[in-house]
Amino acid sequence: MKKSGFTLAEVLITLGIIGVVTAITMPVLINGHRDKAMVTHLKKSYSTISNAFYSATEEYGSPLGWGLGDRANTVGRDKLADIFSNYLDVVERDENANLRLKDGTIITFYVESPNCSYRPFKSCFQIYVTLPEAKENNSFPFAVTETKLIPYGDDDMMNDPYWSSFEAYKAGRCSVCFTGWVLKYENLDYLRCPDKLSWTGKHSCK
Repeated sequence: MKKSGFTLAEVLITLGIIGVVTAITMPVLINGHRDKAMVTHLKKSYSTISNAFYSATEEYGSPLGWGLGDRANTVGRDKLADIFSNYLDVVERDENANLRLKDGTIITFYVESPNCSYRPFKSCFQIYVTLPEAKENNSFPFAVTETKLIPYGDDDMMNDPYWSSFEAYKAGRCSVCFTGWVLKYENLDYLRCPDKLSWTGKHSCK
């Protein structure tokens, strides 16, 4: 009786096809998993630093009275780190007053305006949240006003054409203006197909 089976050539061809399919699909699967982890982490960080800010305002009052000083000064930056350290699970603070939290998140402070008037939000300072899931495109800014945190790329920001995320991104003005996008649409597709996306149109590369 003649035995049925695969020839060596057929096996090699099949393995080659499997290898090609794997090479195509694995990066997509990895990116998808990483994106989901970053979205989840960013949402958690947004809640954490918002709660810390509200606790700080209850104890210290409005940021107008925190004595932060002029834009980008280090004394105000250090003061912000001092204040927020009281309400965050900090495991390390470096020489630039960056706070590393227990979950690996890095919190960075940047003073914008001593009288809380920096455009487009009338913000007092910025908080940058850097996530550990990726080595690049992993920093997400929030503008902090007298009363709340506003994600960069939030709907409020879209009312200012100069800072509108996709236009600013293409013009090189704001490569990190997509915090609001990630929180709202739960993806990082602006990194992959920005020419196909818009705030009022398509929200995914799919």
